[in-house]
Amino acid sequence: MDSISPPFYMQLNFEKIVGTKVLYVYESFREAILTGTLKPGQKLMSIKQLSTIYNVSKDTFEKAYKMLREAGYIISVPGKGNYVIEKKNNKLSVLVLCADQSEVAKSPLISAITGIARITVKKISEKSKTNTFSDDVVNYDSVIILLKFNNKQ
Repeated sequence: MDSISPPFYMQLNFEKIVGTKVLYVYESFREAILTGTLKPGQKLMSIKQLSTIYNVSKDTFEKAYKMLREAGYIISVPGKGNYVIEKKNNKLSVLVLCADQSEVAKSPLISAITGIARITVKKISEKSKTNTFSDDVVNYDSVIILLKFNNKQ
């Protein structure tokens, strides 16, 4: 299990990112894994190494690695490091946000993707804050928002 070649890491550019540094690192690694730049079994640079190379807080890389672990892209081996893993389930992971969970069962879109996706449904309300699901969203391949409009006149 070889370390990642430095050219991949040199592509990280914290100067012009949209969103947080944590999400930028997460998405950069996720994209590299999905495109095959990072392969199953490949060892990732340590958090300390990344922090030193980019002069970015270790906390940024710790949070991004945690998100990658939770999403099933990497595994931590105590005393050894972090490694890219092969996803056991090739199904897409889809988060469905909805105001009325009964609408999910009626949705033709949800019915169509049921066989090819792992679907997680979370209820939202008008009182939900905009960032309530921000941590959840990055752990899914896709997010679907089902809106039910009240047609009462």
